Amino acid sequence: MTLQELQRENQELRDLNQAYKEAHTLFEQQHQGFKEKISSLELQLAQLYKLISGFKSERFVAAIAEHQLSLFEGKTCEQQATPATETITYTRDKQQRPGRHALPEHLPVREVVIEPEGVPAGHGGPDVTASPGCR
Repeated sequence: MTLQELQRENQELRDLNQAYKEAHTLFEQQHQGFKEKISSLELQLAQLYKLISGFKSERFVAAIAEHQLSLFEGKTCEQQATPATETITYTRDKQQRPGRHALPEHLPVREVVIEPEGVPAGHGGPDVTASPGCR
């Protein structure tokens, strides 16, 4: 081999090496992305398992006593009877609603009629107000 052939082969190998390095960095970046995606999916899977299986305190299953009734079985207790119905009647006093109280009897009362000014006859009646005689 001549010197020129060796130099050309060396340059080809360097170019090939550079291409392999670029491909390697690309694959490393993809690998890092895949690792992040896998860890994210593993976290989601762990959360789903936790939701399905519940908390540790909820997973405890104790032995059911013989005399204890079950909510999910179709058996009913023979001792249970239908409750008797009762009819209850009562009377209640109607509550007084707060309102205007009558004036005391010992005060003098005078009736004042106020006619509206500027209103033709028949439109709008007079206002009648009871007021105590003292001012």
